[in-house]
This record gives sequence, C-alpha cells and structure tokens, in this order.
Amino acid sequence: IPFTLNDRIKKILLDHKKEQQEIFKTARAIKQRNWKWSEDQYIFLGRNYYPYTTGSLPNALREFREKYDLEYVTPNGLRHSFATYWAERKISDVALQELMRTRKLFNNT
Repeated sequence: IPFTLNDRIKKILLDHKKEQQEIFKTARAIKQRNWKWSEDQYIFLGRNYYPYTTGSLPNALREFREKYDLEYVTPNGLRHSFATYWAERKISDVALQELMRTRKLFNNT
C-alpha cells in the first residue's frame, strides 16, 4: 500500500525528529555510548536506541501509526513510496538502485 507524504505527515516526521534529538541530549544510554546527534542519524530508534530490525519495524510502525492516527502502511509500502517519490522526480535508475540497495528496481512479472 503506497504512502502519501502530505503536509501533516511531514510535520509529524519533523516533530518526531525533534523528539529524537532531545532523546540524544538526555538519554543516559546514548551518553554512555558517546553518540551525538547528526542529520544522518536514524529517525526511528528502538527501545535500546538502536535502529529497528526487520523483525521489530512492523510493530514499531504500527505503534507510530496509532500514536498519530495515520493511514495503514507497511514497511514495504514505505519502501515502494520512497522509490516512487524519487522515480517521479526523474532520479537516475543507478542512483535509485543504490538508495534502495537493490539490483532490480521494478518487477513487472
């Protein structure tokens, strides 16, 4: 299921990013690891402040959707939306393949 990045979603994501930045300032576990916030940091972090795994992401995404009353979307739906967003903006196939970390972009079979 594709996901539309509208103004409300953009605001939610920016607000969430600010929350993550605050966590980086205050969480003892992050301080103990000497991690610093950067723009390259993952926007979604799990319980132990590590990026979600493929096993934990669906549940985390469900909780995020419920928290902000968002439409249903799966991790794969987000992936397809990401690819569609960039394909519509005429990013090169090679660059998109690199971003998606895939050998084949579109499966028409």
